[in-house]
Amino acid sequence: MFRTKYGKKPPDVKFIKSWMKILETVNVEKGKSSGRLSVSDGTVENIPTAFTRSPRKSVKQASRRLQMPKSTVHKVLQNCMKLHAYKVQIVHQLMPDDRPKREQFANDILNSIDEDNDFLLRVCFSDKATFHVSGTVNKHNVRIWGSENPHVVREHIGYSLKTNVWCTRD
Repeated sequence: MFRTKYGKKPPDVKFIKSWMKILETVNVEKGKSSGRLSVSDGTVENIPTAFTRSPRKSVKQASRRLQMPKSTVHKVLQNCMKLHAYKVQIVHQLMPDDRPKREQFANDILNSIDEDNDFLLRVCFSDKATFHVSGTVNKHNVRIWGSENPHVVREHIGYSLKTNVWCTRD
């Protein structure tokens, strides 16, 4: 009769008993939720202290030190303290003998353009990444937390052991 009505074999007796046990023991009604956990006042007070001492500290470092989730630290910084993460601009440190070298390079390019109008069409502009043996910090991860942009510029000394990698496309 089951097969003719539903077009398949009836369920096994073990399956029916297991299903009945689940229906008797499991409560499927929605219970009262405890809601989102609130951030205690003590927690909120610890975070500003950590960042006033070291505004260059990352959210990850602070969360590890304060033993709280990164999301909590981030929310307190943005919502309670009204701080924002500002990116540090890293510039190459210029030396006294850099200017004549740069001028010579610019003059060489201008002379090449004068000699051949299509010179720049054969130049392939690309992107470059520098990998330092010392493990210099990735500039994309350096942030300063503050209520205003500090316009911080950090000079980078370009004399550590490193290799450059270029990526180009025709």
